[in-house]
Amino acid sequence: MTAQTQATGDFMIDAHMHFGDFVYKGRNWSSYEEYVKAAESVGVKRFCAVPIGKHSDFANKSTPDNESILKLAKRDKRVIPVFWLNILDFSKKERSSLDQFFAVKLHPDLGEFAIDDPRVIRIVNDIDLPVFVHTNESKDHSSLQRMTNLAKRFPKKKFIAIHSGSVTRTFFKLHDYAIPDNLYFDVSGVQYELILKKLHSMVGADRMIFGSDYPFGDPRVALERIRVIARNKREFDRMTERNIAELLGL
Repeated sequence: MTAQTQATGDFMIDAHMHFGDFVYKGRNWSSYEEYVKAAESVGVKRFCAVPIGKHSDFANKSTPDNESILKLAKRDKRVIPVFWLNILDFSKKERSSLDQFFAVKLHPDLGEFAIDDPRVIRIVNDIDLPVFVHTNESKDHSSLQRMTNLAKRFPKKKFIAIHSGSVTRTFFKLHDYAIPDNLYFDVSGVQYELILKKLHSMVGADRMIFGSDYPFGDPRVALERIRVIARNKREFDRMTERNIAELLGL
């Protein structure tokens, strides 16, 4: 899918965030208004949104509310819709709706499947969109090794490792992986900036992407992480706009 707005300089894009209710102990911890206020305060102009997935979605073999993101995108042209793909519940109807989205997201931790599971391979083979994948180096099924395996299998497709492995162990494991050129890394949810500094030294700014993971993260905090690792304005622009804009065809 193509966007209606052409990305230009200083046009920051939050490449990974969520809209939807996230209720715990009677309080909703997620708000469209709260996110937009935070994003606008630091100059974020557009945001790649996926619905919030819950464990109940996978226990019931159901898919988070992708339709709600499409409806929001019609009201707010800043929203770039990303499809939450549950491999346990991917119907023909859902396949036919993918042309309304810019990318798909997989969450192996909630779904309890391996990133390079044969079912994932079949689905990725059949779709023509960039693939966002939740990664967590503390779990074998969502490790960067499996992320690397999947990306190598489809060298012409683009993959984004959401959270870049996330935990401290990632720092010590990164050099064990032969990271392919079609694999990019999102900065949200990473435990320590040292992991991002090491990634920067390995793949450079051209393969790193600004994302907040709202409501679990905050665009103001994520943007400061980019400022820490960017060596100049070119790198800052690549990580906050250009990389994701090129991946999604904006």
